[in-house]
Parts: sequence; C-alpha cells; structure tokens
Amino acid sequence: RLQPIPPPEGPFQLIGMDYCGPFKLTPRSNQYVLCLTDYFTRWVVAIAVPDCSAKTTAEALFNAFICKYGVPTVIRS
Repeated sequence: RLQPIPPPEGPFQLIGMDYCGPFKLTPRSNQYVLCLTDYFTRWVVAIAVPDCSAKTTAEALFNAFICKYGVPTVIRS
C-alpha cells in the first residue's frame, strides 16, 4: 500500500531531487540540470552539472543547497 507523505512543518525540511537532460553541451561542459524542490515552499533550485554521477550530485547538493539553506531532514529522489 502506498502511504501519504506527511507534509513538512517548515521550509527546507523535505526536498525532492531529480535530473533533467541530457541537453546540448554548454560552453562550461554542462549537459544536465539537477533540480531541487522544497516541498513546503515549492522553492526550486536548478543547478547545471556535467554528468549525473554520485560525486557530482553530492558536490552540487552541498555547494548550491546545503551551504545556503542548511541540511534538510529528508531528501527524496
């Protein structure tokens, strides 16, 4: 049985994460977009990245999200 996702009580507690792409290669060698969405505010952060590797994902998540907004309680991907 599917269970409903309980709504977060505040911003940046629960975020969703997914990739879009591949797109045409950019001058900075990026080909994908990592999209992070806060479930409470619906705030979206889009990060251009060269690939979908775990290392690239972790670095982008840390540098573009965690350093600015803090560590989320839950990350859904």
